[in-house]
Amino acid sequence: MNSSKISVVIDRSKCLGPIECGKCLKACPPGVFIAYPVNREKGKICNVYNVEAVHEDQCILCYECVKVCPTSAIEVKTKSDDEQ
Repeated sequence: MNSSKISVVIDRSKCLGPIECGKCLKACPPGVFIAYPVNREKGKICNVYNVEAVHEDQCILCYECVKVCPTSAIEVKTKSDDEQ
């Protein structure tokens, strides 16, 4: 059987993050992306967040995230089991 594996790669050096941008979070129909706090400390408000593609298995290959990313930080790749 020839099934595809989907990989959603975010270039951290280009990503503006969910506070300044967040377009991928809004554009993705199945909700592949999440925002999470960086360096969270108890009792303090976190103002630094990253975006991560944690639900890659839900990706429908619509490429909306790639289209809306203003810095081209997102790449969606497919790889069949035969290539692995």
